[in-house]
Amino acid sequence: MLSLRLNPNNSEARMTSECELELVLKNILDGCNIEQKHLRKVSEFVSVVQSGELINFGDQNYQVVYDLCCGNGLLGMYLALKYGEVTSFQFDKVQTTKYCSLRKSISRIYPTVSNQIYFEEADIFDLDLSTTNLPVQQKKSGIVCAIHACGDLTGRVVDIAIKNSLSFAIMPCCHKGSAYQFVQNDRLFLNYIRDQGYSVHVSFIDSKITPKNKVFVGVPNKFT
Repeated sequence: MLSLRLNPNNSEARMTSECELELVLKNILDGCNIEQKHLRKVSEFVSVVQSGELINFGDQNYQVVYDLCCGNGLLGMYLALKYGEVTSFQFDKVQTTKYCSLRKSISRIYPTVSNQIYFEEADIFDLDLSTTNLPVQQKKSGIVCAIHACGDLTGRVVDIAIKNSLSFAIMPCCHKGSAYQFVQNDRLFLNYIRDQGYSVHVSFIDSKITPKNKVFVGVPNKFT
């Protein structure tokens, strides 16, 4: 059984200034042997998702982030730090050494953020978000996020969001050979999302950061 506790009223749970946060994280990433490009990618992704005006991290509909295929965990941790009301629940098949190192280093500087970050080792194809202990209203108002989930993983991320009537923000990677045919063609992908009762917004981060720079944000029509 997965457990997720929210702590929105903590005195340290506040919006951290972007400049301060990124300066601290740059130093932390160096110490964890994680390339700086990951911070630029996450920062730009979050900025682009917010700019579309469909998503506002930290408001009542987006206080829970499901960070799927989280890898080193930077995306979910960044959101928890930047937006004090956000709690990140992170999933991946393995909790890597870099994930553990990054989380430990961040928690040393921002101790209370530990109450906002949770990790579960899980195969995304077996993942069932309904097994969490979140109240029903919170389960229906979170957001599923993934950056560069390869192949079939992007399609699975989208299906998890749709199954749980959650918004999603994804930046896909490679799709060659994916069983989810709709993710290999933008028109098919957009049509598929809209057919599920979603509004969808497409934008891009700077291609100098990554050539796989297309960002899709989907929101159930009930929220628009």
